Amino acid sequence: MLARRLFAAALTLGLALTLPAAGEDPFASYVLNDTWFVLKVSGKGYHLNESNEATKAKFKTTAYMELAGTECLCLGGPSGQDYEVTLWTQVSEGLWTDSHEDTWHFFGEDTLMFVDESVDFAVGPLEYFSGSHTAKFTNKLDKGGRLKKSTYQSMGGLVTHGTTNGLDTALGGYRIKGKSIHQSKLPFDPE
Repeated sequence: MLARRLFAAALTLGLALTLPAAGEDPFASYVLNDTWFVLKVSGKGYHLNESNEATKAKFKTTAYMELAGTECLCLGGPSGQDYEVTLWTQVSEGLWTDSHEDTWHFFGEDTLMFVDESVDFAVGPLEYFSGSHTAKFTNKLDKGGRLKKSTYQSMGGLVTHGTTNGLDTALGGYRIKGKSIHQSKLPFDPE
């Protein structure tokens, strides 16, 4: 009874109620839903040892990222799309791990952006870094509005903690470049 009253009130106010059909993906309209990316990650900074002596540090790694649409909370920011993000990195020969899982908020249309989202990368058995960055996704769509390809470009990243030698704290900056790939091109099985 209450549901009928709410529906009638919505129609009276001229609101359209759109609910996905049973079995339909509610995030099918999210342009990057169920998309994989290969990411080239590089950074420079410094190691600080126990005596606070600084030495130069560098790192490079390849990571893979999966984006899956999720309910947008859009709290206090621009409306947009939220994605569950899973980052995979290789910690030793043939051993891949999901080093980061989070929800990131995107805004924009053809170019999607996010601001100051956290990230964790495992780059070796005892090597990792954590930080945050701002990035953009530039998307190319086909005539039907489906994603043909997407590129990923960070616009600045800050390493807030980590180590690239397994001992000393690493601090510095990093950048990420990437592109969309088909899941069959992954060098591991994400299941």
